[in-house]
Amino acid sequence: MTDTRRALCIGIESFNASGGDEADEPDLTAYGPLDYAPRYARELQTVLTDAGYGTEVVIDPAELTASRLGERVERHLSGKGVAVLHILSHGDHTPDGGVYVVGSNAVRSRRTRIEDWRIAIADDPTAPVTLFLLDLCYAGAVNRYWRPPPAGAHEKAWVIAATGADKPAYAGRLTRATTAVITKITSGALDLAPTVRTVTFDVLFERICREVRTLALAEDGHLQDPMATPVMGAQPELPFFLNPRY
Repeated sequence: MTDTRRALCIGIESFNASGGDEADEPDLTAYGPLDYAPRYARELQTVLTDAGYGTEVVIDPAELTASRLGERVERHLSGKGVAVLHILSHGDHTPDGGVYVVGSNAVRSRRTRIEDWRIAIADDPTAPVTLFLLDLCYAGAVNRYWRPPPAGAHEKAWVIAATGADKPAYAGRLTRATTAVITKITSGALDLAPTVRTVTFDVLFERICREVRTLALAEDGHLQDPMATPVMGAQPELPFFLNPRY
């Protein structure tokens, strides 16, 4: 994968632990269906395309078992350029293991441990500058061992997580909020300073947080507080979203 600007959106709707054929009664799991996941993933894909990304959406449960999901993500994060990785699924958190994406087969895998993806990006000089959009429970655990990059180096792995390390996420709100904010950016509706070429990370995160809260209040739902990669010092100029007002 070497595309200059690329985005992968993953939405997992069903979680079936059965190892039998399609005629078998699926095993019950602790992970209920996320009926909205495919639609929200497609909507985010559309606005990322409008923002200039070559996009791909994966919503077929057969392609999203834990091992296949991990393989797909690893391919997406190889090569230079700029990458966006979005995942809407269930999350599984362990105190010592961080947070894992649960695959459509209702299991996690060492290949779906999100912290490993973040560290791999940060450690590899040939990896793309990457924005992780993580819409799953406990997603904030991905930053639990975060350290600022060495002097003279730049952060390459940027995370916006739906909620904290010990908190649930609800109703695909991070995905919907991100879709709304990117739409406002590309349309010019977001009031951005004309002196900056790209949308700074603090502005992107703050507007997404605001939109998540608006959705929760409108739906009379549980509040959730998204988490993000800390920013040390001045806001860096990041390549994810161009400022149309520049």
